[in-house]
Amino acid sequence: MMQALDSTVLKLTSIVASRWEIIDLIIVGTTKSNSIKMLPIVCLLWYAWFSKSDTEKARRIVLNAGLGAVLATVVARLIQSVFSNRPRPMHAENPDYVAPYGVDLQALENWSSFPSDHAALAFALAAAVFLFSRPLGIFCLSWAAIVSTFPRIYAGYHYASDVLAGAFIGVIATLLVSTWGRPLVCWLHRIVQRLEERQAPLFYTLAFVASYQVTTMMDEPRKILRTLYEVMWSLS
Repeated sequence: MMQALDSTVLKLTSIVASRWEIIDLIIVGTTKSNSIKMLPIVCLLWYAWFSKSDTEKARRIVLNAGLGAVLATVVARLIQSVFSNRPRPMHAENPDYVAPYGVDLQALENWSSFPSDHAALAFALAAAVFLFSRPLGIFCLSWAAIVSTFPRIYAGYHYASDVLAGAFIGVIATLLVSTWGRPLVCWLHRIVQRLEERQAPLFYTLAFVASYQVTTMMDEPRKILRTLYEVMWSLS
């Protein structure tokens, strides 16, 4: 079933791919811009943090988003590492895939396609915004689907099933934290509140760094961890 879905979606994207260069460059360019992919969702989390209506609940939801994002990313990366490598459409010589203009066919060649950690992170944060505000949450979920992840299918970085799996991991991670992890969120909220009250400059510096890493998909830390993993693997 999932193979049929993947094939159908790739065939649909191939109708447009490599036919109109400007369309390809716009869609593929989206995959290279973290600000476009993630910044609107992160900005709405900042909006929730400074919300005047039920401030305590809103701030717990933002902390929920952070924990959910970490959990979703870790789970996605573990699945990628533990299970057999799934070549991305651009590397699998898939007859249904047509490379659009502007795609680097050597990109992410040694990284498994399943599941999409981009989708896991984006949907984890979007689900948290939904807990804060349904209208804003629907906007964020739509943004995560249309802007954050669909261009990665179009470019050949992922199959549709990779994105669906990542989205499922992200939403479930946030929901698990919001239910089973509520005591942890409340405990973390008390610590954060105390830090904000006593060391506001330090708190907002750390908050800026955290939101920057989320916006950039934690790209540099992931590269560092992957390099360390490869070094340790080569020494073992």
